[in-house]
Amino acid sequence: MTSAGCRALVTGVRCDVLHAPAGTWALDLRQWHAGSDAGLIPGKKGVRLGREQASALLAAAPLLDSKLNRKAPITVQPGPVSEAADRPPDAGPVELGSNKRAEVTTFKGRSLLSLREYYEKDGQLLPGKRGIALAADQVLALLTAAPQLTAGLERRDDSCRAQLSASRRAGVSAFKGRHSIDIREWYEVSQAVMSGGQHL
Repeated sequence: MTSAGCRALVTGVRCDVLHAPAGTWALDLRQWHAGSDAGLIPGKKGVRLGREQASALLAAAPLLDSKLNRKAPITVQPGPVSEAADRPPDAGPVELGSNKRAEVTTFKGRSLLSLREYYEKDGQLLPGKRGIALAADQVLALLTAAPQLTAGLERRDDSCRAQLSASRRAGVSAFKGRHSIDIREWYEVSQAVMSGGQHL
């Protein structure tokens, strides 16, 4: 998987457009960490979203931002508009497809945008290991980079990425013939940037 060029940065989170030899694409949001040598390594926290999931997230972005910041929604020009934009503010999680959800949660008194993959067990949908929670400044960075990331996804530009914080980024990536947005945490080890386990 390769990446370059199209990036956006905000407080430890970086957004990338990734390309795999198989011709698949994704938008990658991931947290990055400083390693022992100068450089960044991808962390465990992150998320990778396909075209449909990225569009659903971007369509719901104003609603999620208003819930996160308890203010009037900002306007974003995502790709295709879904019914998520018409949902009432306290309607619960936003379904992104493929058992992935976006939801505003509270942890230690802080409101966070949680992007998580779920699995079904005994008829119940339970949260899985894959996911990432973004602070308000990281969500703002993602929303600011949304037009750039959407254009990168449409162009299948694996060099398109956005830095969301010092250790988190989002980017377009390709995997098994599918294009997606990957949100990931990164960390650095021996001047190499490595992806961590937290992602979606």
